Amino acid sequence: MYESYPAYMPAVLEGTMNRIVLLLGLVLCAMHALAGKPPKVAVAISPITATLYSGATKQFTAIVAGTSNTAVTWSTTGGTVTSSGLYTAPAVTATKTAYVTASSVVDAQKKATASITVNPAPPVLSRIVLSPVSASVYVGSTQRFSAVAYDQYGHTISASLTYASTNYSVAAIDTASGIATGEATGTANITAYSGNVVSNSAVLTVNPVPPPSPLSLARLSPNIGLVGMNGNFNSLTIVGTGFGSGATVNFGSMVLTPSAITSTSVTVTVPVSEFSTVRTVQVSVTNPGTAPSTSLPFYIINKGFVSLTFDDGYSSAYNKAIPILDAAGLKSTYYTITSLVGDTADGYVTQSQLQTLYKNGHEIGNHSRTHPALSTVSPTQLTSETSGAQQDLTTWGYKPTTFAYPYDDYGGSSTSAVVAAVKASGVRGARDSDYGGYNNATSFPLLLDSMPSENDLGTDNVATVTGWIQQAVANKMWVIILWHRVDETDPNTGAPNPISVPSPVIQGVVNYIVANGIHVVTDSEGLVIENLDAQQ
Repeated sequence: MYESYPAYMPAVLEGTMNRIVLLLGLVLCAMHALAGKPPKVAVAISPITATLYSGATKQFTAIVAGTSNTAVTWSTTGGTVTSSGLYTAPAVTATKTAYVTASSVVDAQKKATASITVNPAPPVLSRIVLSPVSASVYVGSTQRFSAVAYDQYGHTISASLTYASTNYSVAAIDTASGIATGEATGTANITAYSGNVVSNSAVLTVNPVPPPSPLSLARLSPNIGLVGMNGNFNSLTIVGTGFGSGATVNFGSMVLTPSAITSTSVTVTVPVSEFSTVRTVQVSVTNPGTAPSTSLPFYIINKGFVSLTFDDGYSSAYNKAIPILDAAGLKSTYYTITSLVGDTADGYVTQSQLQTLYKNGHEIGNHSRTHPALSTVSPTQLTSETSGAQQDLTTWGYKPTTFAYPYDDYGGSSTSAVVAAVKASGVRGARDSDYGGYNNATSFPLLLDSMPSENDLGTDNVATVTGWIQQAVANKMWVIILWHRVDETDPNTGAPNPISVPSPVIQGVVNYIVANGIHVVTDSEGLVIENLDAQQ
């Protein structure tokens, strides 16, 4: 039973108060007797105040004077009270005031009332909810379980929880963290408890480890390097399936230890000494205890190369240009305005189309959130347009490492606030959108040059674009071709859209590239080849 008293009414005074009330009653009776009048009935109650928690009880006593019949009836405005004056506080979720009244059976108008402050019961652990309610892991793998404790009011409460397994030979569990480890095939029930309160039971199924997927190499990214490059080739990524822990990469006769391994990619650094002469190197992967995979060629070249890029994320480029590149096995960099993904009414790609591009090996680049001129926006919006858009793409499952400045607005210099914000977003390089020219190992990675091909510039023809490519190849440079819309016209006049290019031009450029054995890379691959990285 919980009870407390106000500061001005300590419990030690309760008996004294009762005696005072009784004395007053006797005095009243005596006064009436001396005056020759019949005594008047008087009722007093003790205690006159109390403070209780919900569900607690308190014994009240009625003192009746002026009559030989001292019986009373008890009533209350909240909770319950017995015929003997035992009061039980009601359940409350907030502090309430209740009253207990003792009324004389001789004269019901004669009564006394006590005030009770009723507080909610202090929170105590009532239930524990464990999640997930079911899970499955392979032998040797782990599963984290999480438990949340609630009090009797449904509010979360801090509690010291212990996790347990019904079958530690199948699933052992760390009693403090809730991390279960599959030990052998079978099932185990997982619970969490604190004292006598136990959670719901979760079922953990432990399955045998499946046999490894066969090693299969899909592509190298990039698949070229330059003779005499200015440093190590820092990021050769082998894309495929079946890569396991401890896998190694065979770069010709050299065995390389990866810097990163997933089941679908392996990344290594190739020493600069391997790039002394023009040659083709066979690259394969070996899992521990297995034979090497089939190999893919890596070309060490002494000539220029090209990147094909599309800005803004137009669906016309996806529908009219990407199929041409896919048919030739060429990959592009597709710069995306994140707030416009899914705006099909205005001609932008859907999220599903963007995912298809990524799965097919095209690179998804950052082209801001809303495509403003970045030097004109506030610092807060500048961060949103750069780092915010980067976060959008990352959340969607892409790995953007390059940025394209909207309207070619990089703030006018390599030290501008715009360039600093782009670097802070985490990209390794950024590209402009004017007649910048060509790139090489001496280029500033956050101001890569590009060559735009579009109607309003008169560069929407095969001869112009292939001329740029010829120049780059002959001078051992990197040229980035920039396209926007494809086969789009003004709906009112039928004239070509100013930033559009005919799809036959793209087909002609691709035909030229294939016929002349020119290497095409994504923008991020170009940075690796030229050993450029804004984050270094």
